[in-house]
Amino acid sequence: MGNDKVIPFMGQEEIDLDDFEAAYMPDTGHLSELIELCRGSRSKGDFAALIKINPPKYSRLNKGNITKQVDKELLKRIYDNQIEPGQVELVELLKAGGWRRIRKRVERPVERPMPTEEDERLRAKIDQERKDDENRVRAVNSIVRYALNARGQWCNHYDHGGFISRRRNPAFIDEMNNHKSRFGLNYPFSMSRGGFTLAVKDMEPLFWCFHPSASLQYGQNTDWSKLDPEKAEARKDRILRSIMADEGFETIFLKDVWEPDTLENIKSTIVFHDPVEFEKVWEVFGKKTVNNWISILLINIDKEKVVEERIMPRTDGKKKESLFLLPPTMEKIEDEDFDPEEDY
Repeated sequence: MGNDKVIPFMGQEEIDLDDFEAAYMPDTGHLSELIELCRGSRSKGDFAALIKINPPKYSRLNKGNITKQVDKELLKRIYDNQIEPGQVELVELLKAGGWRRIRKRVERPVERPMPTEEDERLRAKIDQERKDDENRVRAVNSIVRYALNARGQWCNHYDHGGFISRRRNPAFIDEMNNHKSRFGLNYPFSMSRGGFTLAVKDMEPLFWCFHPSASLQYGQNTDWSKLDPEKAEARKDRILRSIMADEGFETIFLKDVWEPDTLENIKSTIVFHDPVEFEKVWEVFGKKTVNNWISILLINIDKEKVVEERIMPRTDGKKKESLFLLPPTMEKIEDEDFDPEEDY
């Protein structure tokens, strides 16, 4: 996995930092991945000096101990000092740091009416909902990585984002080079917004791929108390069908049955934040057997914690306890005088 060379991405567009506005919480896992790609083989101290911040501040930034947008000028310095120019895009860094491109208003023809105050309120509401959805998805990798790090399970993060991110993902590279599908059943790295791969030190299999559920990506938990039993059951059934059909998990199960060897290096986990959805899916998944490691994970976004992981039974009888059942080895993983609100 360490011998596969990443191809730099050339022909990048010129970026004006003023075209980006603060919008989201930092995508800490992806940001850490990009920073490490930019640092390369240089020491953390040398790279911190290059981008003009002190080593402790660099360490906190790289560990994801931040809650505010990362300064655009700092992200530009990281980009300018990457070890292989063109390997990381500035837009990627800005997006991971919590910024988005400002949508420029298009001039309207005179005959078209100007938006009313109600139109503007609706637009602002939709925009806020989009921000909330994005922040909820971004919280997943922070919660998962923190829970693993607190248990001494240090890991590298790889984003599932666009094709550029996937080309840097060692699980994607491994599939292309060593586990290519004979039936065109490529692993669905892009099936869920906010999906990511973790490479946990000394873990087998090598790669752990997480896929947020649709409700986690696009909405808050359902208030099941307001649904009558018939409608609640119908909704639960739709959720199960959505996972298999709309979210792409059917490809993983087909691969597991038809060519299980192609998944030998991957553990697949679908992430929920609604306990009712989690239980409904397990009613089905818990009764099936699979050839590889597949699990479901419940997190509590409000409390920023992993609640429970359940691993599907395997046909070969192999069993493995969830890493999240390990006792925490440390109360905190922050540096002294840690302040997540500090400006970067």
